[in-house]
Amino acid sequence: MGEICSVQGMEEVTEVKLGAVPAKDAVVEKQRWDAVPAEDVVVEKKKPVRIMKSKVKAKGKVNRKLRDGTIIEPDGTRVLPDGTRITPTDVENSIRQEEAAAAAKRDEERKAKEAKLAEELRLEAEEYEAKRAAEAEERRLAFMKQLEENTAAEEDREALLKQNEAEAAEEKARLEEEQAEKTKAAKDAAEKEALEAEGLSPEEIEEIIEALRVFDKDGNGFVDQAELKEVMASLGESLTDEELAAMIEEADRDEDGRIDYVEFVSIMNS
Repeated sequence: MGEICSVQGMEEVTEVKLGAVPAKDAVVEKQRWDAVPAEDVVVEKKKPVRIMKSKVKAKGKVNRKLRDGTIIEPDGTRVLPDGTRITPTDVENSIRQEEAAAAAKRDEERKAKEAKLAEELRLEAEEYEAKRAAEAEERRLAFMKQLEENTAAEEDREALLKQNEAEAAEEKARLEEEQAEKTKAAKDAAEKEALEAEGLSPEEIEEIIEALRVFDKDGNGFVDQAELKEVMASLGESLTDEELAAMIEEADRDEDGRIDYVEFVSIMNS
C-alpha cells in the first residue's frame, strides 16, 4: 500500500515507503536514512500489520503526527522531526490522484448498494409488520369468539385474556428479534463486501472488525469521536480533538458525528 518517495539532498538517494513509519516497526527499502538515527531503522520482511498500522496516511485537511514526531501533511508531504521535508514526486501525486478517484468510485458503488439494501429491508419490514398484524388480529378475533362462548366465571375470562395478551407480546418480541437478526446479518454481509472492495483479505476484515468492536462500546456498528480517539491512540497516533473532528467530518456521509467501520477503513487506508 506504500508509495515510493525519492529523498534528495543526502549522500545518496534513499527510497522509503510513504505510509510506513520510520521507527522500529517501519518497513524501508534501505537501512540508510541520514535524517533518522540508525538504531531506529529496522529492515525486515513485509508482513501483515495489525489494523493496517503501516497503511495510515494523511487524508483531506488533516495533518497527522506519528509516534516518532513525523508530520504527514494532506498532500502526502512528510516533515521529519528535524524539519526535513520529503515531498511526493509528480508521479507519486498522480498515483495518489488515481487511487483517490478509484476510492471515490468504490464509495459511490457502495452508496448505491447500501441504498438498495436499505430499500429492500424497508419493504421486507413493512411486509413482515403487515403479516404480523394480520396474524395477531386473526388470533385476537378467534380468542374473543372463544371468550364469548366460554361460560366460565368472569375471573377465569380475565385470566385467559391476560394469558393471551402475554403470549401475543412474547410472539411479537420473538418475531422482532428474528427480523432484527436477519437485518443485521444482511448489513454485516454488505459491510464485509465493502471492506473487500477496499482490497482487504478476509483475515484483515475480521481483524479490523474485531478490533473496532473493542472500542465500539455500545455495539451499534459506529465509532464516534471519543471511540475514534481511543482507536488512534492504540495505533500510536495522538490527535487533537480538532483533528479527530476533521477526520470524522470528512468521512461522515450522514453528518451524524460518527463513522461506520467501512468509513474508518477508508480513513486508515486512503
